Amino acid sequence: MRSVVRENAASITTFVLICIIIGFIILNAINQMLDSEIRFNDSNQKISLNTSKKIVEIHFTDIKNNILFLSSIPSLKTFAYGNYRDMAEKEDIAKNLQVLMANHKEIYKLRIVDGSGNEVLTAVNSSYDPRNIRGFKMAEIATPITDIKGAEKGELNATVSVFNMLRLLPDNIFIINDTGNAVTFNSDESVETTNLHYNILGRNGKIYLSKHDTLHYVTANITSEINILLGTRSNEEFIKKTIYERATIPVILTILFISLLILLAYLNISRFKELIGAQKIIIHSLADTTEWRDKTTGRHLNSTKEYAVLLSKHMRKKSKYRKTIDKDFLVCIADASPLHDIGKVATPDSVLLKPGRLSDEEFNIIKKHVFIGKQLLQNDIEKFTTKQPFFEIAKNICAYHHEKYNGKGYIGIKGDKIPLEARIFALCDVYDALRSKRHYKDEMSHEKAVEIIKSERGEHFDPDVVDAFLECQEYFNEISELNKV
Repeated sequence: MRSVVRENAASITTFVLICIIIGFIILNAINQMLDSEIRFNDSNQKISLNTSKKIVEIHFTDIKNNILFLSSIPSLKTFAYGNYRDMAEKEDIAKNLQVLMANHKEIYKLRIVDGSGNEVLTAVNSSYDPRNIRGFKMAEIATPITDIKGAEKGELNATVSVFNMLRLLPDNIFIINDTGNAVTFNSDESVETTNLHYNILGRNGKIYLSKHDTLHYVTANITSEINILLGTRSNEEFIKKTIYERATIPVILTILFISLLILLAYLNISRFKELIGAQKIIIHSLADTTEWRDKTTGRHLNSTKEYAVLLSKHMRKKSKYRKTIDKDFLVCIADASPLHDIGKVATPDSVLLKPGRLSDEEFNIIKKHVFIGKQLLQNDIEKFTTKQPFFEIAKNICAYHHEKYNGKGYIGIKGDKIPLEARIFALCDVYDALRSKRHYKDEMSHEKAVEIIKSERGEHFDPDVVDAFLECQEYFNEISELNKV
């Protein structure tokens, strides 16, 4: 046994050290998690308080606006103009007051007072329970009343219960009344009052009621004279206990299965690489279906793929595109480019392989390949709910590589509304078409193709794409020469 230990001392020591390091890492992670959870809870308490403050202030503003609206209705102005003598109008206005109180149960009473201070009309909320005062002040909101000629004839006065604001607040928020008690409105309509045993100072802040019990509070402004003090409590000891309970089993499992996780990670990475490789094989096999029908199309796929990558790399040199054209973009555009004409699988051989120029009708048929290709890819995206950028780039190239920057392409979109990958590939597609021999035309020289592309800057092609092309056009020529049949 001792010899075995001596022979494997280095391995055992390494294993023990790894376990100790892992233990320290996990312990440190738990402490950081605890600190983070406490900070997160503290932040949530503040957010909850400030949200509740906004709710209360906005609700009181709503009440004020409703009272202001009520004071401006024509019937009240007419009533005021007649010095509040018309009994029919008085009855109608009394109904309006009751409607407002029905919508705002926190309104205890509404009064109309004339210019001499005499009460003309008083409406009391029948659903209001006067026992619910519980040490809270009543907020008074008043707005002037003017008659139909604009003369001030008194005021509309609302008495609002601060206590009933509890109905609007989340469960963890309470109101601190004038006696320093926390008042909570329970879901069963009961009210709970708790003595905080602490004097609240200031309009907002944080108080440690005990070693682990914290009170956060903030003041909501109701009127110039009335404010509401809102509070919430958190218990750090409870948070610590919860974190440690949650961490115990994961810590044990982490120590026991760390090697297994590493192995699984390795196997998953290997499997992922195999899947990526399989995906590329399927993609290129799909793209090669066009080559079986049109040999020039097959060469065209290889050339345009290389052009697209080359041009994208030069576009990336511009700060404007540096974030968009990243390594993933370059990989995706390389893999997606061969699919740009996949829609031609639905094009009849009589049109696709016709020796000579196409008629208008035949040209309209071949134009449909962009719509067919786009729909094929869109169907797969929706069917498999994939979010891989490759499929989006492939779909955009397939759908929009015949669009022109001036909007005179197959579909008719223009400028930056054409996806960047399609704008890049459009130039690559045209350059290769110009350089390639067809049944109806001879191959064009590189220099002539460059001149045509330059002349189409801002018309057929994005000016930025043309500028990048001119920087690397010699390499375009090299690729074209290497890919000739």
